[in-house]
Amino acid sequence: QAILNLSHVQVDYGPQRPAYFLSLIVEDIIPDLPEFIRLGLEFIREHIQAGRKVGVHCWMGINRSVVLAIAYLVEEKKKTFPEALEIVLKFPVAEPLRQTLNRLEKLYSSDIGEQNVS
Repeated sequence: QAILNLSHVQVDYGPQRPAYFLSLIVEDIIPDLPEFIRLGLEFIREHIQAGRKVGVHCWMGINRSVVLAIAYLVEEKKKTFPEALEIVLKFPVAEPLRQTLNRLEKLYSSDIGEQNVS
């Protein structure tokens, strides 16, 4: 399995640390959203293509991991932004920051429809 840590701190997994691991340490307000999405989706794609399960987490599971889940659904599963948002918000802990959601929606919305940002 592979783990993508989106927390604001480095997590010590101890002896259970997976062999495939990436840590993108960012604060709740993600300064470079397109780069955050690009790096996160690149990691996810690589490991899914290799047949691995990928776990994605942030500190509380309410914002950063939710943002990446929405991006994954739009870019990989070809959902529209509203469809992806509806799916992700079914999880009770998902409470992405309004500011981040607005930025994400702008990335994936245009006059010609959905865009691939990664």
